[in-house]
Amino acid sequence: MQISSREWDLEVVSDLFDTRDQALILSVPLSNNAEEDTWYWKKNATGFYTVKSAYQYLQEVKGAWGLEAEDLAWKTLWKIKVPPKVLHLIWKALSGCLPTKSQLQSKHVLVGLECPFCNNAAETIEHVLLFCNFSISCWIDAGGEAHFTTRRFVDWFNALISRQTPEIIEEGVMMCWSIWKSRNDVVWNQKNCSAADVVCTAKLILAQWKYAQSRKFDPLHVPAGTFEGSERWSKPDANMTKINVDGAVFAAENAYGSGMVVRDDGGRLIEATASFVIGGTQPELAEIMGIKEALSWVKRKGIQNVVIESDSLLSIQALESSIRMPSVFGLMVVECQTLLLSLVNVKICFVKRSANRVAHCIARNSCFWSGCNFVEGTAPAALQTLILADSAV
Repeated sequence: MQISSREWDLEVVSDLFDTRDQALILSVPLSNNAEEDTWYWKKNATGFYTVKSAYQYLQEVKGAWGLEAEDLAWKTLWKIKVPPKVLHLIWKALSGCLPTKSQLQSKHVLVGLECPFCNNAAETIEHVLLFCNFSISCWIDAGGEAHFTTRRFVDWFNALISRQTPEIIEEGVMMCWSIWKSRNDVVWNQKNCSAADVVCTAKLILAQWKYAQSRKFDPLHVPAGTFEGSERWSKPDANMTKINVDGAVFAAENAYGSGMVVRDDGGRLIEATASFVIGGTQPELAEIMGIKEALSWVKRKGIQNVVIESDSLLSIQALESSIRMPSVFGLMVVECQTLLLSLVNVKICFVKRSANRVAHCIARNSCFWSGCNFVEGTAPAALQTLILADSAV
């Protein structure tokens, strides 16, 4: 390690360690503060253990769910406008814990495997909700697709949310809930119903719930959230300087980068820089490193009256929190907070990606522009176009 600059000595690291260890060493950002070594939970950016992060990790280890599919499915699921009990059922089905007879038997519960609808096949999640003859009749009566090309419920749900309108998605999950309700009536109450009844129940419950939601009155007005974020970039107030920052991870290159653009109150470019660092890291760490670069730049220039904008909500929330996090991300947060205290009239705000396009462009191109300092007249054409577009608003 180069003590004077608090950076890894690449030559020494490459001489002493094999390729695997080099990557692990270089992935650790060096803090300017001397901190004692401590244990922390690696699967959460804060360093604190949570049940949610452990569950996601176990799902990843099992290979039951890819990261991209998980993000899309879970984020979409909880936004579907249907009764919570319906979302809970879909969550159980996606997680593989819906108590079908096959699932119960796998947990050593002494039950038969036969589907209560048809008595011709084992009752699995996919069979009872999608492939049973009774379920197929329900889907046909509902006017939906009855011959599913997927064999797993997870794949069916992903296809539903990626190809259909919100209304059809709502009807689809309601049908699953209504089929399962009918199944429970057969098992527990020995009550059979027709496919038409299942469809009618699904549509009626959804309509009643939506009507109740439209009539709901909440006397407590909650103001817009502190972290709502601007949609478009805007010029700073008079005599203010605005800095936008962003981070990027390059998994294939085992590296990460950051981009920073500084503009005056007229929207004119003062300076734009990019950094590219060898060593794999997580997106949130790349984002907070970008914020640290911006704060360090402000301190070196000795300026004040600055607004720094980032589209990393996690980073902004961490900077405003008094909770000390034991992770590497937490160490970088402390460094940023320390830098902030030494600066005059400098604030950090959250903005949406659409308001951070220039910094995003620089970060994504940091592998090509690393070490470059662009000023007005020397910036690449792509960068100038984005800056002019922001200023024209």
